[in-house]
Amino acid sequence: MARYLTLQNLADTSIVNGDLIGQIGFAASNDSDGGDAIAICSSISVKAEGTFDASNNPGAIVFATAPNNGPTDRLKVTNEGHFVPLADITYDLGVSGSLSFRDACVSGIVFADGTYQTTAATAGGGGTPGGNNTEFQYNNGGSFDGTTGVVYEATNGTGILLKVHGTGSPKDNLFSVEYTGVNAETTVSIYRNNASDTSNLFQVRTEASGDLFTVSPTGKVYERSSHGNVEHSGSASSFTFDLDESNIFTATLSSTSSTVSIANGDVGQRFILRLTNGVANAKVGTWFSNINWPGGNPASGSLVNGETNLFGFLTYSGNGGTLYHDGFAIATGVT
Repeated sequence: MARYLTLQNLADTSIVNGDLIGQIGFAASNDSDGGDAIAICSSISVKAEGTFDASNNPGAIVFATAPNNGPTDRLKVTNEGHFVPLADITYDLGVSGSLSFRDACVSGIVFADGTYQTTAATAGGGGTPGGNNTEFQYNNGGSFDGTTGVVYEATNGTGILLKVHGTGSPKDNLFSVEYTGVNAETTVSIYRNNASDTSNLFQVRTEASGDLFTVSPTGKVYERSSHGNVEHSGSASSFTFDLDESNIFTATLSSTSSTVSIANGDVGQRFILRLTNGVANAKVGTWFSNINWPGGNPASGSLVNGETNLFGFLTYSGNGGTLYHDGFAIATGVT
């Protein structure tokens, strides 16, 4: 049969917020030095966090410690299970103090700070570290402000600044950046201010296959292969291909004078149209504007029903919605 030790408050007939329910103190009462040596050095107490009644008895556990002069309340576990620091100081997690937190549940700000710069942020920015709306921040030297959600900054560090690691079967995104605001120029940015650094800006690799995708300091992109979406546009006599959706389009021409238009697109884009003849003598009668064809004449390709013609385009210039293209027939009469 289980045994319990219960500390009871028998003095108060009505318990209200702040009342002491029970307390355990720890002391070395036989120490020969006397004074603080025999005083209570640490304690664990339970206090009410509201008025007790027939349906409620909210209690909190308070841990108190001190190097001398009696224990001071340090940390409280609330009746809802929250850990709340009770003094305006920095608390360390771990022997080396590599991770510290300050007023975590009170102000909603957590600082993991290698230099113990723990001045809380204020509205409008500022602080060391600081910034309004900063939720988690690691700052090893220097100060900055703003509305940053997560910041890790090291002055002279080497190696990995941020690593996201997961084990077991994949379930959700291991790492995700999402911005739902308006007028945002960049969602994810990689910036380096050291022009002499020749290491890659971005790299994706696996243990088995090595480098899969890299971006060099000069902006060159290296990849194993590229696979784009193929847009299938069905059969019609008029098409508008959206170049923001794909670079490869297929369609079936149902007219002997079909119309092909494009939407969006940008300078430097390359795209392919795979057009199949749905009727005899099918062809494009009207192409989109500003195409330079070899010899100056638009390509027509095979007119045989059921055969396919492939046309390629390079958008080489333009601005303000007016784009200029080189056009050419890649293959004709494909069956």
